[in-house]
Amino acid sequence: MAKFIGAVRFQNGDLAWFLWNGVIDMAMPRLFRTREEASDAWDDPQRGAYEPRPGGDVVDVMPLYDPDIDGPESDARVFFRSRADRDAMVLIGPLSLDRAMDEKL
Repeated sequence: MAKFIGAVRFQNGDLAWFLWNGVIDMAMPRLFRTREEASDAWDDPQRGAYEPRPGGDVVDVMPLYDPDIDGPESDARVFFRSRADRDAMVLIGPLSLDRAMDEKL
């Protein structure tokens, strides 16, 4: 599977990290406080982690964001917007661009 470590940016500028499945262009739902935590969870299938529900904080989803790399490998552009439960550290909104377009955040 083609995976990348990406970031979500909360409205106050805080970042959380996630794994991006590049084969199906979808975020994996668990959020991590550091890139290292996300990297350590590389093989976690995250089964049962996603429960879409209303509420949460609106976040910018940036699949290829890496603050340690300059250039096209670190794309800080927002791919879509979703919602996150900051306390549970999980995305609760759309996990893909297609779903985000349906929700229109």
